[in-house]
Amino acid sequence: MSRKFGVVGGFLGASAFALLATGACSSGSSSDAGSGGSSGSGTGGSAGMATGGSGGAATGGSAGMATGGGAGAGTGGAAGAGGAEVCAGSCTCDMSDMCNYDCSGACMVECLGARCTAECRDGDCALDADFGATVSYDCAGGGCTVDCDAASHCTLDCPGGGCDLVCDADSRCTVICDGGGDACNVTCASGGLATCAAGSNCNLTGCVACDPTPDPTYMPVINPGDFTTVIDNPLFPLPVGAEWVYDAPGEVVTVTVPGDTRTVMGVTVLDVHDEVRTTTGELIEDTIDFYAQDSAGNVWYFGEITAEYVNGQIANMNGAWEAGVDGALPGIVMQAAPTVGQQYLQEYYVCQAEDEAEVTEVGASETVPAGSYTGCIRTRDFSRLDPLANEMKTYCPNVGNVLVTEVSDGSRAEELRTVTMP
Repeated sequence: MSRKFGVVGGFLGASAFALLATGACSSGSSSDAGSGGSSGSGTGGSAGMATGGSGGAATGGSAGMATGGGAGAGTGGAAGAGGAEVCAGSCTCDMSDMCNYDCSGACMVECLGARCTAECRDGDCALDADFGATVSYDCAGGGCTVDCDAASHCTLDCPGGGCDLVCDADSRCTVICDGGGDACNVTCASGGLATCAAGSNCNLTGCVACDPTPDPTYMPVINPGDFTTVIDNPLFPLPVGAEWVYDAPGEVVTVTVPGDTRTVMGVTVLDVHDEVRTTTGELIEDTIDFYAQDSAGNVWYFGEITAEYVNGQIANMNGAWEAGVDGALPGIVMQAAPTVGQQYLQEYYVCQAEDEAEVTEVGASETVPAGSYTGCIRTRDFSRLDPLANEMKTYCPNVGNVLVTEVSDGSRAEELRTVTMP
């Protein structure tokens, strides 16, 4: 699931990785994302993450997202270019660290429950992710071996081809393998799910394949004149100047509405800025979501620009998409009049972003650090791309999302600490 306002967790989509800044792993030099200097969602314009500008994802630009590098954490490295650690031999990034490695020769990198990036220019590296790690590995020289294990999230870019990846034990994997090189071999086991980016030369074994054929039954009619950026649905209000602060395990999520707009599919949409930091203030994820409300009061989701960071540098832009680009279509995030049993697509970018929601309860009550609320609704959010992405969300009148819980065990994944309305 992509991380839009009030949503946590994620399947690592493939196509947006192509937008990754050229220096994201180890150079630390470029603030643009993707070929041609664009951080837009698959389009030609630059679209910065900084607030205060309205540069659209498909139009001329504002500042890009990268903010420069920091020294990597972990063991085995000396300082390298752009703040990356040079890894010669074997390097390990331990639990809760954030590491950025530049491999010297055929190195071995272990990322254990941490967030890691590693660049293997010469190829033939052994790269490991374990204990719920989140990693982005770039194997420019090809021939790398990757083991993604124990509910880790792994993205492998193998332009040199000939890489082997095992996606094991409920892990989620995305592979980009240059179509002109040797095929990459991807094996799934024990609940691991993997996908290869469009145009990649991959052999998938035991992996659940996604049918890339668009769903002909999903054809929302989008009339630009039917939409507004004044979003006043009581269960999903987005007044300009509002701020929500959420607590999640080890993280703080801040959502703001700066008032910036852009045009998507001819519709003027409202930017909502969603920033995730560690409890010590280090940036983990930076997202701009695009919303608009139709004349009936339904709130629509038109896409997002998103980036995950390690040591102040972009690690990946998985999950970025824009309605109207590459067949992607908008979806509804909040119905005008929710009723139990309603089920609807929140986003539709085939095989990349296919989050859905189902209304499970109305008239609910909930208490979170921000206060006690009544008249709330609950939805179950899930993705046909990821069977493990299964969350319950609670929305309350005049506030919006106040709580996210995991369906599997009922644990609180995200709860509202404070809300400020203008």
